[in-house]
Parts: sequence; C-alpha cells; structure tokens
Amino acid sequence: MQPRFQKSESPPRTRIPLILTWVCLGVLLALAFPPGDIWATAWLVPGLILLVAFSTSAFKTFCAAAVSGTAFWLCILYWLLHMPVPKILSALAWCSLSIVLGILIGLWGWFSGYWIPRKVLSISPSLTINGTKNDVPLEKTEFRHKLQLINSRDPIKLTLWAFLTATSWSAIEFLRTHLLWGFPWIPLGSSQYKMIPLIQISSITGCYGVSFIIVYTSVSVLFAICKIVIKPTQLHGAMVILAPAAILLTTLCTWGYYKTDSHSHYLHRQQSAQDRTDPTRNTSTRNMGSHHDANAPKATYGSDN
Repeated sequence: MQPRFQKSESPPRTRIPLILTWVCLGVLLALAFPPGDIWATAWLVPGLILLVAFSTSAFKTFCAAAVSGTAFWLCILYWLLHMPVPKILSALAWCSLSIVLGILIGLWGWFSGYWIPRKVLSISPSLTINGTKNDVPLEKTEFRHKLQLINSRDPIKLTLWAFLTATSWSAIEFLRTHLLWGFPWIPLGSSQYKMIPLIQISSITGCYGVSFIIVYTSVSVLFAICKIVIKPTQLHGAMVILAPAAILLTTLCTWGYYKTDSHSHYLHRQQSAQDRTDPTRNTSTRNMGSHHDANAPKATYGSDN
C-alpha cells in the first residue's frame, strides 16, 4: 500500500516569514488605535488573521492568532515600560500581560479557524475540492489552496462562519472585561470613536456590538473576495455573503445618523426655548461674544474670594 503523499526532497522552508506575517498583522491592528489612529485597519485585520490562522492543525491555528494578539498588545501596552518601578519589573509586567491577553486572541483564532471549519464546514485533513480528492493536509498547502477551500464552501455556511467568528470575538471581549481579570481596555469597537453614526448601537449593546459589526464585516468581505478571486463567475455567491453584512451596516449607520440628528435638533429646540423665555440671556450672550476682550480676566466659578 503506497503512502498517501511522499516527503519532498527539497529542504524545509523556514517559518520565520510566516511568524513575521503574524506579528505584522498584530502591529497593523494596533494602528487602528491612538496614536496611529488609522481606524480603517480594524476592518481589515480580523479577516486576515482568520485567513492566516485557518488550518486543520489546532496548534498552528492557535499560535498564529496568539502571536498576532501578543504583538498587538505589546504595541498597545507600551506605556507599562514607563511605570515608576525598576525597568526589569516594568518589562516583565509588559510582556506577561501582553502574552496573557494574546492567548485570548489565540483562543478566538482556534475557535474560528479550527473548530468552526471542522464542526460547521466539515473540513478534515483529507479534503475534497470541487469533486477532486486532495490528500495533502491543509497546513502543508499553499496560500492559494486556502482560498480554494473557502471558495468550495456554500455561501450560506460561509455566512454562518462569519457570524460565529464575530460572536466569539465579542464574547471573548465580554469575558475579558467582566468575568476574568476585569480588563476592559481597548475593545475593538473603541477604534471607531470617530464614526459617530455607527457607534450609536453601543447605547444598546455596549462596545461589544460595534466589535461584532467590525469582525463580521471583515470576515464576510474576506470570504466574498475569496469567491471572486478563485472564480470570478461566482459573483452571486459573493453577493450572498456580503448582503447580510451590508444590510446590517447600512441599517445601523442610518439609524445612528437619525438618532444623532434628532438629538441635535432637540438641543437646538431646548436652546431656542430658553432664549425665548429669557430674552436678556440671549442678548447678553450675543454682546459677550461680539465685545469679547482678549485681555479681560477669565470667569471663575465657585466662591468670589
């Protein structure tokens, strides 16, 4: 009986470029927060982490996401190095906390890139792609093979995959905040503080709802791109994957814009009502604004002493 596949005679490839890819994704995610403040990277990185972590090897899947998560937290928690304690202690606290928090992202990667593909999508080490048997384990294949595996799945299952991936991210943020160490710092949704209409949903769901939308949209776009890149004629499948994310995002942004606009009109009406009931207040306010003296002493509050 012949072996399922033979070992290649070529020397093994180094894993350094792969590890650097994981690290770079973590750094790129950190740029979504101040001082980088490039909010758009938050919509890009979760899907990319899932793609590079996607494997039938549970250990590799966990390590890929954990390394990216550790690199992310090392960039975010750099301020720990400035604590008024000996440098060795501050460095130890910085590295230890970053690794522990990175492990949580590793658990997310394991659930999203290993458990869901096996239990929901029925991906096993022996794969069938478009009716052709493939006996090479996924972790030994090329990047394009990963795209082919995703492309071969039903759009409805891929949509479910994206939903479960986003749910698990929000769940881990909730556990980190309330049930584990009480560390509510830097949820993914907080990177969107400039997107005022979008973050209005946080009045109902908290920041976890915004994180869910980001991850769900990121993974859905990734799956849709895989469909189009591998087989451009599968535009219908890509639209099926993108439609729920697009509808959800559009609905929430529209509702958020209406909510903020209504609040602005409410404040304007309140201000107008106060001006009508107290005309002297309105006149004095205009006079103060038009005859402001730069050298006048600033107003003080409290006692007159």
